[in-house]
Amino acid sequence: MLIEFGPHTTNLLWRIGEAKSLWFKKNNWPIHIQRMVKFGISEEQARTYNQFCGLCGEAALWEWLYGDLSGFWEQQAYLHESQSLTDGGTDMPGLDCKTRDLITDPIPWLIITPHKLDTKVRYVLCVVQSEHPSKPETVSVEIIGSIHGEVVDRLKEHWWHEGLHRITIEQEYLTPPETLKW
Repeated sequence: MLIEFGPHTTNLLWRIGEAKSLWFKKNNWPIHIQRMVKFGISEEQARTYNQFCGLCGEAALWEWLYGDLSGFWEQQAYLHESQSLTDGGTDMPGLDCKTRDLITDPIPWLIITPHKLDTKVRYVLCVVQSEHPSKPETVSVEIIGSIHGEVVDRLKEHWWHEGLHRITIEQEYLTPPETLKW
């Protein structure tokens, strides 16, 4: 399921990504940018791009499920006003969007941090279609599929990636995105 955002929405998502990036820097949140170094970008640019990608995935999910972004914009305004800039682990009730991009993951997996695994949440993999970690004019996001946290919990040892110290799930194990609307 491919969702495309025009210049106006893409610009708003980038600006929110910049704000979240500054908040994360101010609060010393770590960011892993090793794969972006080859593009010659700064840590700040990498942090903004990282936040932008996450926002794009979440916005694509809102757009696809609800037909517009009104709820997404309200949520972002609330997070900004509350100064938390974090949703506490779920992007929508019962859903946690995990967004990857083709720059850092040529073959994107759904990646879950073990201590953040929630058995009551359905994890959704979205992929930002991007070739360079910079502000694009427009952006496209593919909603790949989802899996329930209970299933992940039962099979987490099977999907454990020792090098990443994360639970990594290949796309073939995800249910199609259409199941989210059932």
